[in-house]
Amino acid sequence: MQQIYDHTGDYLIIVLPTNNNYLNIKQLLLNFETTSQTYQLLDFDVYNQELQTISRNDLNVEMRKCYLCSSPAKLCARGKVHLVSELLCYIDNVIEKEIEQNVRVK
Repeated sequence: MQQIYDHTGDYLIIVLPTNNNYLNIKQLLLNFETTSQTYQLLDFDVYNQELQTISRNDLNVEMRKCYLCSSPAKLCARGKVHLVSELLCYIDNVIEKEIEQNVRVK
C-alpha cells in the first residue's frame, strides 16, 4: 500500500494479486460509493495488470454525475462549469451532515 500526494490531492494505491476479477472489484467499489452521500465523495479507480483503467462504462454503469447539477461530472469539470467554492460548500455540507448523524447515533 502506498499513499501519495500530488496537486489533485491525497490518494491511496492498493495493489491486489493479479488473479482477482477486476470487474467484480470495480462493481464492489461502485456499490460502496452509492451507499451514502459521503462515500460518493470518494473516487475509486481500478486498473488491470496492464494498467488499463476499469471504468464504469466497462460495467454499463452511467458516468459519475456532478454533485451540483447532475450532468456528467467530467463535462462539468472540463468545462469548469461550477466555481470551486460551490463544490467545496457542497462537500462541507455533506461531511457536516455525516458528522451530525454520527453524533446522534452515539
